[in-house]
Amino acid sequence: MTQSRIHPLILNVDDDVGGRYAVTRDLRRHGYEVLDSSNGREALALAAGAQPDLVLLDVNLPDIDGFEVCRRLKADAVTAGIPVLHLSASFPDDSSRAKGLNSGADGYLTEPVDPEVLHATVKALLRMKEAERAARMAAQEWRSTFEAIADGVAILDAKGKIIRTNRALGVIAGRPHAELIGVPWVDLFPAQSAEYSLQVTRNSDKRRVVERSYDGKVLRITNDLIRGEKDEITGCVAIASDITEWSKLQEMLQQSQKLEGIGLLAGGVAHDFNNLLTGILGNASLALEDAPSSIAGYLRSALHASERAADLVRQLLVYAGKGQRVIRSIDVPDLVRDLIPLIQAGIPSNVEMALDFEPDVPPVEGDAAQLRQVLMNLVINGAEAVGEEAGTVRVRVRSENLEGADVGRRYYAADQVESSPFVVIEVSDTGSGMDEATQSRIFDPFFTTKVLGRGLGLASTLGIVRQHRGGIRVQSAPGQGTTFEVVIPASVARPAETPKELVSSQAPISCEVLVIDDSDIVRNVTQAVLEKSGYRVTLAENGQQGVERFSQSPDEFSIVLLDLSMPKMGGAEALGHLLRLRPNAKVLIISGVGENEVIRKFGDSETASFLPKPYTAGRLIQKVREVLEG
Repeated sequence: MTQSRIHPLILNVDDDVGGRYAVTRDLRRHGYEVLDSSNGREALALAAGAQPDLVLLDVNLPDIDGFEVCRRLKADAVTAGIPVLHLSASFPDDSSRAKGLNSGADGYLTEPVDPEVLHATVKALLRMKEAERAARMAAQEWRSTFEAIADGVAILDAKGKIIRTNRALGVIAGRPHAELIGVPWVDLFPAQSAEYSLQVTRNSDKRRVVERSYDGKVLRITNDLIRGEKDEITGCVAIASDITEWSKLQEMLQQSQKLEGIGLLAGGVAHDFNNLLTGILGNASLALEDAPSSIAGYLRSALHASERAADLVRQLLVYAGKGQRVIRSIDVPDLVRDLIPLIQAGIPSNVEMALDFEPDVPPVEGDAAQLRQVLMNLVINGAEAVGEEAGTVRVRVRSENLEGADVGRRYYAADQVESSPFVVIEVSDTGSGMDEATQSRIFDPFFTTKVLGRGLGLASTLGIVRQHRGGIRVQSAPGQGTTFEVVIPASVARPAETPKELVSSQAPISCEVLVIDDSDIVRNVTQAVLEKSGYRVTLAENGQQGVERFSQSPDEFSIVLLDLSMPKMGGAEALGHLLRLRPNAKVLIISGVGENEVIRKFGDSETASFLPKPYTAGRLIQKVREVLEG
């Protein structure tokens, strides 16, 4: 159906006034728009001008027979795509039906026609037309996208020859676009070893990515196999990207604006993950309250893993400058035991993990999420260094008395390190090792020995260790594996216990809550938790909608739960409207961007409290009651 129309338009062509009227009336009763015509010439003109979605065409017409009208419609590019359905009482025989279909008709019915059969046929032809239109649009979008891609893209046949390409490839290769068809891909950018050939990709059975220099450019060449219906290899999609400028920028990525971009990305990812984790934590903690003992342990494990994920998200927010470090007393062996199962799936099966903990290791003062990040970086790097051969990554935790001056000389360390008992974390691998030149640069931002690495892992590891007033060093040699040693001052405090949450309790009488959040996951779980505790809940999916609902009865709502980042109207703007409607309104900001960002946007508003995402059912109820009780 033409996109601008509300209802399909049908052209009904029949010289019999009574029959034409009956069909037209019945079609209009079923919601179609209908144009009438009594002869072939008028029908051709109407079809070209009105572009109907379907033509019902009688065969026996006074001027031009329906077969000829159909042939002309299909021969004209303007009307060729319009489906034609012959309706005939004069030519009901099979030879006429065959003649009509051979002339281009999409269907042939003989009169009298059962109305249900006519309606079903009309619907089928309209569906066919819509499917063809969608296919044409998809093909046009594909062609436009293909040509708009700045990288050089080629489709190769099973022998590795180019059968289709975009114009960008000709620009990159320095050859006319038309001359590229039929050229073997490996001959386009000749090299001593054709490591990007189709045969190499076929043998590896996975994406191949290589970089090489050509004609003063640095190219990244990517090959992806194309498979047929029986999973046979029928060709390849090959992409040549000119990364010359990108390679130059790699040397400049230490500039602050690049780090700021990484921070913005981290903040965006953290925001989305916090919404998802709110749904997981909220629903799991809600289920745990009523769960039988047989499944309660599984739910606690899910909550525990989700809390660890939330810690990692908080770490992203710290990197983005929108969060804050949470310093507490940490038992390092417990931290390692909790982390290893979470990252085990990302470690190759040929790598054995070994843990070695000295008894009575003292705790450390630090941010658990950041220390997990350090361990993740070192363990994953060690597993990758082992390669394809069988090997081991060992994590040892022990304590040692060190002088501050010795730490400063032996380690990459913080500016001032006090003498203290230290907790020592060793991560060693049996991999290929590193030479001295590599060791001297491994902590430099953006230095990497990996093909697809970004060189941020060890740089951030060094930064975290220094923030914890500790140090890090590496010991390695080619063929002898690598050992990273991290030292962090020990703490005399006992590791902090996780505070117990309040279980859901009944709400005060006549307590109405307005929840304003753009995430349906967050809205739904928050509503479930609150309603289970006896609160009445009204939902709004953005600030504008929330303000409108609040304005209808400002005194009705005992508290407003307000998200910070929303479309149409954000939390900061919405709060201003809410307080103008009711200056003493109680508002609880729920956000995953961190308290620092909330303070920056909301200032010193005395009416607004803060609950960070993600939260469990108990935390939500506890915070709501705190706000309501002043």
